[in-house]
Amino acid sequence: MSLEEFKNLAAGIQSLIVAVAFVIGGIWAFYRFIVLKSIEKAKIELVKLKKELNSRAVLNIELFPSSVGFINEQYGYIILYMKIKNCGNSEEVINWKKSKIRAAEIKYNSKGDPKLGQPLLGYNYRLDGDPIYAVISPREQSEFSFIIPIEKVGLYLLDVKLMGSPREIETTYNAAKSVGLEAEEIFWTAIVYYEVTNNKI
Repeated sequence: MSLEEFKNLAAGIQSLIVAVAFVIGGIWAFYRFIVLKSIEKAKIELVKLKKELNSRAVLNIELFPSSVGFINEQYGYIILYMKIKNCGNSEEVINWKKSKIRAAEIKYNSKGDPKLGQPLLGYNYRLDGDPIYAVISPREQSEFSFIIPIEKVGLYLLDVKLMGSPREIETTYNAAKSVGLEAEEIFWTAIVYYEVTNNKI
């Protein structure tokens, strides 16, 4: 091999090495771009997820029942006064159309065991129409009143189930599912027992 041929071969090899280096460098740069971008995106998603997990509504529901009517009258009413305080750091929306305000008389069977009677519905009347929803902001307290028609005196179970926002429902559902629990419906709930006597109806 002559000197000229060797120089040409060396130049060719050098050009090939440079070309390969450029290709590898390009692939490395592209890889770093994709990976770093993915990592950055993952970090953003993680921060967002943490924020969503830490940003939740926490409703404290208090029930204050009373009754109205006359002695020996056939029908009377339970008036249910409700306080809802949002102790969380995210607003919550109550869907009244899908919420349930109910009362049921506690009866006894022939063996003396307690059982619940037919559920009686509560109503949240407004002069300008039935309410559709209520928004409760963080640290805010809202108050509501319901009327439940009853037929006689006795001990009643008052059961409140409030349908919240889809976000809170999904968060609660996922938390329950993670420990093997599932529910067809998820509500904010509260119950109280209340006795209606003759001098209250």
